[in-house]
Amino acid sequence: MKKHTNYAAGPRGINLEGGATHWVEPGAEIAIGGTEKDGHHIEIEGRKVNILGDLPDFGKKGDAPAEATAEIDRLKAALADETARADEAEAKVAELEAKLAAANKPSGEPGPLDQSVEKLTEHLQTMTDADEIEKLIAAETAGKSRSGALAALKARQDELLA
Repeated sequence: MKKHTNYAAGPRGINLEGGATHWVEPGAEIAIGGTEKDGHHIEIEGRKVNILGDLPDFGKKGDAPAEATAEIDRLKAALADETARADEAEAKVAELEAKLAAANKPSGEPGPLDQSVEKLTEHLQTMTDADEIEKLIAAETAGKSRSGALAALKARQDELLA
C-alpha cells in the first residue's frame, strides 16, 4: 500500500464503488493499494473498497499556502493535546472504576446492621449524618427488620434532626 498525504489547502475526495466519497483532510495521510491496471483500493473499517476513477490531486509538499500549512500544524498540535487529555481521562476512569470495584467488594468485616442491637446503638453514636442513618433504616427494613434495631436507628435519626 502506498501512502499519500493531502498537501492541498482543502479536503480532497476519493470516489468509491457504491457512490460514496472518502474525504482526505489537509495534512492527512491515506494508504492506497492496487495498481492503475488492476484498480486502486483503500481499506475502510478493515475492508477493501475499490476506488472509481482517478485519484484526486493531493498536491506536493510545500504546495499549500503558508497560512494553510500553519493551520494544519496548529490543528495537528491541538489534536495531539486533545488525544493526551482523552488518554488521561481514560486512565482516570479506569482508576475510579478499580476503586469502585474495590469498594463494592465485601470487606469481610460485618457492617453495623450485622451487629447486635447493642453494638449497632454504640455505632450509631459515632454517626452524624441523618441521611446515612436513613439508608441504614431502609436496609434494615428490607433485611432483618428487627424492631430493636429500627427503634435505635430512628431514635438516633431524631436526635440528629432535632
